[in-house]
Amino acid sequence: MRSEQLSNRLDSMNTNMNNRFSNIENRLNDIDNRMNSNFKWLVGLLITVLLANIGTAISIIIALSRQ
Repeated sequence: MRSEQLSNRLDSMNTNMNNRFSNIENRLNDIDNRMNSNFKWLVGLLITVLLANIGTAISIIIALSRQ
């Protein structure tokens, strides 16, 4: 009887720890997904700004060459 109670208690503790680890893993995955998404937006923004700067430089060069 005593060993059965210990076994049940250990199973309960194991289940609780597995649930906690699962919750932590889910939170870390959410953070990782947000960081990846933000990184993609940042790279897209940087590329857009770079292209705008190149376009501005070309416009200035063309305007100056016509004078």
